[in-house]
Amino acid sequence: MALVTIWILAVAAAVIFRHVARLTTNLKLSVWLSDGRTAIYFITYIVWGILLRRHVVVRTVKRWLSAIVFLMLFWMIVRTVKFRLPNTSVWGRYLWYSYYLPMIFIPLFCLYTSLHIRKSEDYRLPLWSVFAAGVSTALFVLVMTNDVHQAVFSFGEETFWSDDQYHYSWGYYIVMIWVAVCMCMTLLFMMRGAKVPHSKKRKLLPFVPILLIGIYAISYIAKIQALRLIAGDMTSVICQLVMISITCCMWSGLIPVNTGYEQFFNGSTLNAQIRRNDASILASSHNSSLLSEQMVRQAMQTGCCTEKNIRVKAGAIKGGFVVWQEDISLLNTLLESLQKSEKELEVSNALLKAENEIEEKQAKIAAQTQLYDRIEADMKKTIQQIASELLEKKENTAREQLFKISVIGTYMKRRCNLLFLGQKNDQILLDELLFCIRESVDNMKWAGIDGDVFCTKEGKVPFLLVLQMYDCFEQIIELFLKTMETIFVRISTDNGNLTLRIMIAQRLEKNNGQPVMIEQVQSAFDENTRYKVIMEEDEWIIHVEKSVSKSQSSDQGRR
Repeated sequence: MALVTIWILAVAAAVIFRHVARLTTNLKLSVWLSDGRTAIYFITYIVWGILLRRHVVVRTVKRWLSAIVFLMLFWMIVRTVKFRLPNTSVWGRYLWYSYYLPMIFIPLFCLYTSLHIRKSEDYRLPLWSVFAAGVSTALFVLVMTNDVHQAVFSFGEETFWSDDQYHYSWGYYIVMIWVAVCMCMTLLFMMRGAKVPHSKKRKLLPFVPILLIGIYAISYIAKIQALRLIAGDMTSVICQLVMISITCCMWSGLIPVNTGYEQFFNGSTLNAQIRRNDASILASSHNSSLLSEQMVRQAMQTGCCTEKNIRVKAGAIKGGFVVWQEDISLLNTLLESLQKSEKELEVSNALLKAENEIEEKQAKIAAQTQLYDRIEADMKKTIQQIASELLEKKENTAREQLFKISVIGTYMKRRCNLLFLGQKNDQILLDELLFCIRESVDNMKWAGIDGDVFCTKEGKVPFLLVLQMYDCFEQIIELFLKTMETIFVRISTDNGNLTLRIMIAQRLEKNNGQPVMIEQVQSAFDENTRYKVIMEEDEWIIHVEKSVSKSQSSDQGRR
């Protein structure tokens, strides 16, 4: 309120200075009074601009309002310099034309200000605002080039062009209409963006100075002598009314400002205080609690201080700190509940871990049992074959029985080993088949059968394929045990196929053996096995081939 009083007194003094300067005959006094009046207006606009910078909240709004203040100061400077020059001066006339820079752009900047109200600081002006700036620029250029076309001010046939003898032309009215449109759009956007409850009268308050600007402009254009006598300084009148209008927008809430924050802070539900740097209280909310100085100072130093169910926090602000208190009793209760739940989870996890270990052991035992059952089922026929050999009582067959049992026993041992390997991995090394066949061939040497095994490839192959190929090999050699003299085996792989090439030389006179029929050899192969049997006198060449895909499909069918 004190600032309003000072402003009224300053404006009154400026008006008195103007009228005294017009009436006095003392030229020096008149100049002093005119300069004093200009200084009063300058100080008024500067102080008002500083207040805008301090109280307007939105940064972009603050920038546009600051631009308006600079235009008002520019207008006052141009006006002061212009009246120091003769009326017939060309420079004086162009200074008069330059009045229309603030006259056109102050309404435009007011429009831009209204667009930024209630918007974020990242808000971008709409595209049509560029068009508005273009129109304003074009109109200002139209005024500044008036000497060329006289479309704004017409001087007729006057020898000396000045602002004393002129007539308004069509361009002047376009400028005034554009100024009026910008001011009306400004008020429209401000009213639309206003969020001030129960303030209809306040929202209408900015219309009063705008209406006065319109009445003054019409009266000035009409060249009413009484008005020009009382308020003939158009620059001062328009600038003062614009300042009043913007101030009314701030007071009514159309332009957000930071006044009334102290009352808002005191009446808020926050449990907070604003303290100076020495920890003394500057402002306190209604719900703030009494805090110990020790906790407050510790919070100001470290940012936080906790004691039982109370947490005090502090944040640095300009000139001091904001200190607030938080009730963390619920948080502590939740923390205790979480700690209790954590202990329960640890016990549950320990039980689950023990259960999982038991289940793993049981699964391992079940897998081993299943493997043993499979071995027993697979070896049942072989064991029965060994038993039948032992029960047979033939003359001069003890050595033959022992040899056959040894071959079958080697097969049982190596086949069980393959089953154990297949339990761990679906793919095993091809060398495992080489080891199996080599041990079987080496075991036959003590019976006088020479042989050897070769493997031309390395790598991994499906376990089931190795098992099937070893079974096939065993069936073939059991057919030739009595008459076999030599055996050579070659193992190879090609494009996912496993191949055995068995070459057997036999002597029928050996042990009074019976010849092996080709049908007997063919019975050793299943339908998924590709084979080729070549027999030349006492020599056999048996080519056996199995593919990966067929072995897997046969395994799935068997399972």
